[in-house]
Amino acid sequence: MIFELLMMVASATYHYLVRSTKVRTFWVLSITDSQQPGLIMSFPPLRINLVEGSATFSFTPQAARELQASLAQLMESLKTTAAKTTPGSRAAAQKPMEYQHTGEVFLEIFCNPNIWPSPFAAKVLITLRDERIRLTTEAELSRLVEDVNQYLEQVS
Repeated sequence: MIFELLMMVASATYHYLVRSTKVRTFWVLSITDSQQPGLIMSFPPLRINLVEGSATFSFTPQAARELQASLAQLMESLKTTAAKTTPGSRAAAQKPMEYQHTGEVFLEIFCNPNIWPSPFAAKVLITLRDERIRLTTEAELSRLVEDVNQYLEQVS
């Protein structure tokens, strides 16, 4: 088996991300101050395809199911807004979606359904950050839904 080793630094603990190219499974090993390796998790990372490029980070299936439920609510809200809007009228204002997850990185997803004409035109604002870096960008809602569904299929 061929392994690729990528080093990620988080606080005073060093994490090594080891990927098997044959199995496509990721393991994160932690080496603490005592240099004792311990297995933290064995879930594949979530890959979010952005408008340009992608972001890959550690994520759990439980967090993915919660995100999937939030995205489903957002899609329903967008469909309701699109269905109630007739030319020259305004639909009732919908609550924006704000999803937050704290794991190895902090993930925040925001979308205001009142500004998009349909679920397929909608974009979400994504913020990924840890103590050293912050990435704020946008992604297409329909693509994010596909990415989360694909991740859940992969881990089940």
